[in-house]
Amino acid sequence: MKNRACREPERYKIAIYNKHITLANDSAIAVWILF
Repeated sequence: MKNRACREPERYKIAIYNKHITLANDSAIAVWILF
């Protein structure tokens, strides 16, 4: 139970991290297209 509680925020952090990476990739692609 305690282990699972510890793992939950970690997964949340990873999800946010992945979202940031995709955002960065999208803006990089946009920059490539524009310039």
